[in-house]
Amino acid sequence: DIINGLTAKENGKKVLPSIILYDDRGLQLYDRLTYTDEYYLTNCEINILNKNVDQITDYIASDSSVIELGSGSLRKTRIILDNLEKKKKNITFYALDLMENELNKSLSSLGTFSHVKLVGLCGTYENGIDFIATLPNDKQKTIMWLGSSIGGLTREDGANFIRSFQEKAMNPGDLFLIGIDGRNDPEKIAAAYNDSQGINDEFIMNGLNHLNVIFDQTVINCDNFYYYSTYVEDDGRREGYYKSKKD
Repeated sequence: DIINGLTAKENGKKVLPSIILYDDRGLQLYDRLTYTDEYYLTNCEINILNKNVDQITDYIASDSSVIELGSGSLRKTRIILDNLEKKKKNITFYALDLMENELNKSLSSLGTFSHVKLVGLCGTYENGIDFIATLPNDKQKTIMWLGSSIGGLTREDGANFIRSFQEKAMNPGDLFLIGIDGRNDPEKIAAAYNDSQGINDEFIMNGLNHLNVIFDQTVINCDNFYYYSTYVEDDGRREGYYKSKKD
């Protein structure tokens, strides 16, 4: 995907997969970003979950599986898991993320439960689809995709992504819990991704460092690029770019 994106000739645009952002350091930086005053999404989602967690977990059956895509620090997920534990629902929770070290840290931070079994899955979203498809068809599955991560995809790609779970890994009675940001004020969105501490810039630029690590050589000189973002009015979303400092 990286090579194809960098050699693409369509419309003269080169594209890098967002997966390069999420090495160990990238995950740590992103978690720090969620604690900034400007990054409103996390606290908003926490408030929604706290307000509605009882209703949400009522739909989740005992003796079922809950799978979170891109689980991260599990700060929000804990609200749901604690409520399931309180209701004494026997659940197997699968946390899917890219980096094993950070995944293990996040799972360890939850402590232990009597009714919720914790399992880490190290892999991509595509690996997650393949794994979910192997779970027993006679047991309910709840897939969670929080954090408005769908905002990183175009509307068409986002719809196709969700549909792929429905077609390949879900059965009648299974659930999909997704967090989606509303169409907020562009200035509010801009502030969330251009925080005063510069954490988001550091997070994005770390992606180029990770790319060089993947190839074990300097494919891109990070000093020649900077992070640039713009709001796309028609799509109601913000797009980020690596912009060259030179022609």
